Amino acid sequence: MELLDILLLCLAAFFLRLWWRYWSATGGGPRNLPPGPPGWPLVGNLFQVILQRRHFIYVVRDLREKYGPIFTMQMGQRTLVIITSSELIHEALVQKGPLFASRPADSPSGSYSVLGSAPSTRLSTALCGAPSAATS
Repeated sequence: MELLDILLLCLAAFFLRLWWRYWSATGGGPRNLPPGPPGWPLVGNLFQVILQRRHFIYVVRDLREKYGPIFTMQMGQRTLVIITSSELIHEALVQKGPLFASRPADSPSGSYSVLGSAPSTRLSTALCGAPSAATS
């Protein structure tokens, strides 16, 4: 019985190693995404960013030098496609805007909109008929 346990453990370790190689080679996701730094399973590149103890923008700047103006990162279970070129941003948001206009289904804000405390807030609440803090 112990021999069978050892054999199953070795087999599980072998398949875990194969899965780890595949995960690292593909960056943890599908192959149709831009290249990016390989991440750990489940946490992605989260620890790589946190352990550098720098602002995220500086981490992105360093990764841009290595991977180019568009690359992919995994932050936990969320896949981020980061665009750092103004030409590519214009193409994605203006020329192909309807393609990227929707929010993810699991977006924290969901279907709610958030209004801040700006001059336009008073106008929008007045138009909607809701009392605002300025009028009460």
